[in-house]
Amino acid sequence: MVLTTVQVQENRRCRDDQSLGAAAGGSANVSNTQLLSQTITHTLNFNKKLSSDFNLNALAGFEYWTTSWEGTQAFTSQFDLNQDQANLHTRYHYYDNMDGGKQGNLLVTSFKDPTVELQSYFARATVNYQDKYILTATFRSDGSSKFGANNKYAYFPSVALAWNVNNENFMKNNTLFSNLKLVLDMEQHGNQEFNPVDAALPVAHL
Repeated sequence: MVLTTVQVQENRRCRDDQSLGAAAGGSANVSNTQLLSQTITHTLNFNKKLSSDFNLNALAGFEYWTTSWEGTQAFTSQFDLNQDQANLHTRYHYYDNMDGGKQGNLLVTSFKDPTVELQSYFARATVNYQDKYILTATFRSDGSSKFGANNKYAYFPSVALAWNVNNENFMKNNTLFSNLKLVLDMEQHGNQEFNPVDAALPVAHL
């Protein structure tokens, strides 16, 4: 089992005592955002030599992924310090002293996107004949918190057939190709890249 956690936090502090003009006082803006993602993956592997010509490799697994995104921002203006170089307080920064500005100008906003969760079950089986002909079949079932309650899971099968031409007897004296492999596959894809709020909206049927 593998647990992976990724956390990205960004803090921005901006001072601008020019855009509003010295008479209006300085301004400051502070923003904080955080992205948190976690992934849990668990897999089981099975390898079996069925005969001198056939080999079987199988894998089954489960994966869970979740992510959240949130942030806050504060802005204020009309500070009464550091308005000119002659009276500059070098250790005073507007963004570190937000209550030093006019409180009537203080604006605080925040956001938090809905937490997204993805749960997947998957399996793969590969049959190899003399390392010449390889048949691979996979199946994946993905359930997303973005999907509607009546359609949480989507299913994605695939099948592939590979031919290692280089391993054929008639290619023994080949000097043109270092490796020649032909692959034919058929698979189904999908994604969850849409606004999760849309999944809860009613749909009008005309």
